[in-house]
Amino acid sequence: MYESVMIYIYLVLIGLVAGGVTVSGYRLMTNHQPSFQTRPETALGAFGQVLVLVFGGPLVLMRNAIRGRLLEHRPMGFLLATTVIASLWCFFSGVFLAHLLSQFA
Repeated sequence: MYESVMIYIYLVLIGLVAGGVTVSGYRLMTNHQPSFQTRPETALGAFGQVLVLVFGGPLVLMRNAIRGRLLEHRPMGFLLATTVIASLWCFFSGVFLAHLLSQFA
């Protein structure tokens, strides 16, 4: 059981790092925060936006949840639910990336 928990944490961290890299790269290139409401103007921009939100979505979700808790005084339950959703999203991103890396190794 301990091994399974460590593998889960490892994969969540892989997904979290991938999200951090994509969000940081997006901010570096556009000088804007990524958002679920951004409307790209070109097909290439739309493809890039999808990639950013697939891997960086948990970070955008958590940023919105923390801001909602601090500024709008939303209940703590919303923040906890968002944390669970974001960790599962990071886990699935980590599984995808670990599988992809194992195919190239």
